[in-house]
Amino acid sequence: MADERDRKNQHEADDQDESVSEKEETVTGAPMETEEEDLDVDPEADLDDDDVEDDEDDEDSPDSDEVVELSAQVESEEGDGSDDEPAESEAEKPKESKAASAARRGSNKENGKDAPAPEVTEHIGVILMAYGGPDKLDDVPEYLLDVRSGRPMEQELIDEFVERYREIGGRSPILELTQAQAKGVEKALNNRKAKEAGIKYTTYVGMRHWYPYIRDVVPQIVEDDVDRIVGVVMAPHYSKMSVGKYMDQLREGLEKAGSSIPVNEVHSWKDQPMFISGVSSRIRDALRKYPSDLRKEVPILFTAHSLPTRILEWGDEYPDELRVSVEMVADRVRQRHWRFAYQSQGASAEPWLGPTVEETLEELAAEGFKHVLMVPIGFVCDHVEILYDVDIEHKEHAEQLGMELSRIKSLNDGPMLCRAVAEAVRKAHDPNHVAEDAEAELAGVGDED
Repeated sequence: MADERDRKNQHEADDQDESVSEKEETVTGAPMETEEEDLDVDPEADLDDDDVEDDEDDEDSPDSDEVVELSAQVESEEGDGSDDEPAESEAEKPKESKAASAARRGSNKENGKDAPAPEVTEHIGVILMAYGGPDKLDDVPEYLLDVRSGRPMEQELIDEFVERYREIGGRSPILELTQAQAKGVEKALNNRKAKEAGIKYTTYVGMRHWYPYIRDVVPQIVEDDVDRIVGVVMAPHYSKMSVGKYMDQLREGLEKAGSSIPVNEVHSWKDQPMFISGVSSRIRDALRKYPSDLRKEVPILFTAHSLPTRILEWGDEYPDELRVSVEMVADRVRQRHWRFAYQSQGASAEPWLGPTVEETLEELAAEGFKHVLMVPIGFVCDHVEILYDVDIEHKEHAEQLGMELSRIKSLNDGPMLCRAVAEAVRKAHDPNHVAEDAEAELAGVGDED
């Protein structure tokens, strides 16, 4: 009987140890432009525009405007209540070494000391370029003069633009939004893989038509002794008349500074997976606000800044660039009705790309639609052509036609926008780079709220 009791106690002790081991294994939760030869283009025109709070070292964390945390749960196992076999106390449990614990957590501390950081072997400067806009109403005349390369403008038109800015708050938000984007892009770029490769990225912000001008930022980039520069315009779609002019200014600035730092230019990021996902997600969010029985019947109106039709004589890529993005998003959201139109045409007598938003709204109204959702896919942040042209002018026109017009929330400095730009930067300076976000996107990671 004693032998049998001893065997039983030993068997229960083995079971207890196995249970403790299983518990320890379960505690592994992981927080998971235009070249305005006649300003006759709206001043923040440009197809330009636009913080990632992603976990710095977790490239696979979901992209959203909120932090998503996945935590493992441990189900406590009750003892068998036997007086003969008390539960193992904390003091009696085998202790894990600090080094092993640090390794399991992914810490770079060992024995209480910081592990040496990987050596930086390449410092890359990334300049995000946008159109610029006045900081206050008194700046509007000087700003317009800059846009027109010093050519004067009729006072009536100046007063009209002053009033537009007054109606959107008295200033343009484009600088702050671009600075926030730069912060997010820098964080997305300096991820674990970059650190392991010895690459450090520093972002800068330069404006084409207002402070800080691109030319004024270049000397700081040179002083920071970067090994390479990547230039990217906050407009996804290339045109020689817009994106091309920013690159010209960047090159001119470097030449004036007497610098020969090599430059990689991002000409287009129209099809970056996270850009397409970001726009698609914004559309879904906007459609959810409609009654379920109406949702599929609301037409989507994609828009982008118009340019003079003379760009077609050059074989400019702009219309095709837009078509790629629009078709990718339309295929993804699968809305029954959608159209494309150009907005914010200039006031010059020369012809501009169409169809216009105004005539497209009139067609939709004639077809009996009572609602329309605008998707300004050519712009990635809020500025005068969103806050005034869309939110005020086009909305009022729609109301006159008996329609209700709404628009998607701009991408601004959202995580998907920042990761899309970061991917475009990586690809520009490393032709062999394999997009990291493509796999995540296919796995359903990251549609923003």
